Amino acid sequence: MKKFLPLLLLLINFSTIHAQPIVLKAKSLIDGTGKTINHPIVIIEDKKITSIIENGTSPKNATIVDLGDYTLLPG
Repeated sequence: MKKFLPLLLLLINFSTIHAQPIVLKAKSLIDGTGKTINHPIVIIEDKKITSIIENGTSPKNATIVDLGDYTLLPG
């Protein structure tokens, strides 16, 4: 849990300072139904997730946070 606190603070900092979208990249994402999305692109705008794309491309003006081999989970 301590590893995620700096990441959370970083995301909060980006979302309050930058008006541009934030993109999270990870190895996989498991949604609330148990479906796995490989290499998701999670786009956050105005502190809300606006889209999740499998193997997608990031908006050109986005701040990218690459989480490497992590798996994203809801909650």
